[in-house]
Amino acid sequence: NLFILFQYWLEIQLMKVTSVKKLLIFFQIINVSLILIFPVIYIHHRQPNAAGAFVAVCLYSIVFLKLVSYTHINYRCRLSLLRKKHDETNSVVISKGPIIYPNNLTIKNLYYFLLAPTLCYELNFPRTQRIRKTFLCRRFGEILVISSLQYCLSQQWILPILRTLDRPLH
Repeated sequence: NLFILFQYWLEIQLMKVTSVKKLLIFFQIINVSLILIFPVIYIHHRQPNAAGAFVAVCLYSIVFLKLVSYTHINYRCRLSLLRKKHDETNSVVISKGPIIYPNNLTIKNLYYFLLAPTLCYELNFPRTQRIRKTFLCRRFGEILVISSLQYCLSQQWILPILRTLDRPLH
């Protein structure tokens, strides 16, 4: 959460400040790099169980990819806004929806993106007016079927191989 909030703070500062942009961009690069390095260092020193370590690395990797996308889109929006200020005739429009840059730089918007099932940040996510219950039931059913299939295949193929091993796996 600290990495996310620091990235958000850096985006806010980049929107406001005009003199030290290169330094702030350097801090953004360092921050997203630390997102990948932090779980590796933690796992190396604490040596948690493999399942927990796998989940942590996956989650930190997802946060890394999402923050890179968030930073890149906001960078493009900043450049577009600067071009628009300097040249009124040939401006590039990034968003045509209700949310435009810099109004997208809110904690609510950032956490909505982090919880959304996508890695690509957009200023305006497509939404429906209601929750489609049949769509959710179908996806839930798919999860149950695939999980059951994975369990059955591991029982049939992987477990017999592990039982015949003479020595432990570590």
